[in-house]
Amino acid sequence: AAVTNVGIGNKVKANLGSTNMENSKVTGAVVNTAAGAAVTNVAIGNKVKANLGSTNMEGSELKGAAINTAAGGAVTNVGIGNKVKANLGSTNMENSKATGALVNTAGGGAVTNVAIGNKAKANLGSTNMENSELKGAAINTAAGGAVTNVAIGNKVKANLGSTNLENSKVTGAVINTAGGGAVTNVAIGNKAKANLGSTNMENSELKGAAINTAAGGAVTNVAIGNKVKANLGSTNLENSKVTGTIVNTAAGGAVTNVAIGSKAKANLSSVNMENSNLKGTIINTSAGGAVTNVAIGSNSKANLSSVNMENSSMQGTIVNTTGSGAATNVAIGSNTTANMGSVDMKNSSYSGTIVNTVTGMTATNVAVGSGSEANSGSVVMKNRSGGGGAGNSSSSGVVINDVKIPLSELSGQNANVAVGGKTSNKNSVVFK
Repeated sequence: AAVTNVGIGNKVKANLGSTNMENSKVTGAVVNTAAGAAVTNVAIGNKVKANLGSTNMEGSELKGAAINTAAGGAVTNVGIGNKVKANLGSTNMENSKATGALVNTAGGGAVTNVAIGNKAKANLGSTNMENSELKGAAINTAAGGAVTNVAIGNKVKANLGSTNLENSKVTGAVINTAGGGAVTNVAIGNKAKANLGSTNMENSELKGAAINTAAGGAVTNVAIGNKVKANLGSTNLENSKVTGTIVNTAAGGAVTNVAIGSKAKANLSSVNMENSNLKGTIINTSAGGAVTNVAIGSNSKANLSSVNMENSSMQGTIVNTTGSGAATNVAIGSNTTANMGSVDMKNSSYSGTIVNTVTGMTATNVAVGSGSEANSGSVVMKNRSGGGGAGNSSSSGVVINDVKIPLSELSGQNANVAVGGKTSNKNSVVFK
């Protein structure tokens, strides 16, 4: 059968197989299910919300569980307009509190979630929290033959199998998984963020664990615009605090993460920290047939199984591992940085243990441009303080700017290249 729900106008809400809570209190379980051969939910206008198989909470409290499921042959959720939110198999919390479990699942042959406009948010199999608190677990899963999540506009966020926290607090576990034959997540615009199987935290606090996984035949995450961030199987922290464990994993036949624009950041199974504090353990792993991470633009950064820290502090253990048939990490532009299996610190402090490993048949790390820097299996500290041990291992091979080439180990290739710029650091600990 075909199930269709449409809302058009100002401050419209289109709810299909959903629970909409405003200034309410629930003790128990909220279970929302949208299923059918063709399931379609559309909202168009100003401050529109399109909720399909979702829970929408505003100024409310939930004690118990919210279980949201959207499944079918073709599942489509669309929001178009100003400050639009398109929620498919998701939980959207604003000024609310939840104690218990949030379980969001989106699955089907073709699962599509789209938000277009200003400050648009497209949430597919995700948890979106604003000015809220969660004590318990958020379990987000997006899986299917073709899973597609798209946000287009200004300050857009596309969250697929992800948790987005803004001015919120979580005590417990956040588990995000995106998997399928073809999994695609796209954000296009100014300050766009594309989060696939990731945790995005802004002005928030997490005590517990964040476990992010992106896996599939073809897993693609793309952000295009100014100050863009593409996070795939990653954790992005801005003005936030984490106490506990962060585990980021990206695996698949073809795993591709791309950020294009000025000050672009492409993070693949990585932790990106800005003005944040972390006490605990970080484990970043990239594995697959072909793993590709690309950042193009001025001052861009491509981070693959790496930790990028700016104006932040970290106490604990960092383990970064890149292993695949072909691992490629590229940054192109002025003052670009390409980090593979590395820790890059700027105006930050660290104490503890760092283990960086880059292995595989072919691992290539390249930075091209004026002032470019390529780091493979390295620790680079700028205007920093650091204490503890650092173990770096990037299998033998080429190198270039810092010489070594001759027979370049016949067992395979592992290249680290900086062109037209300054430095190529391999198996290094560099203090600046």
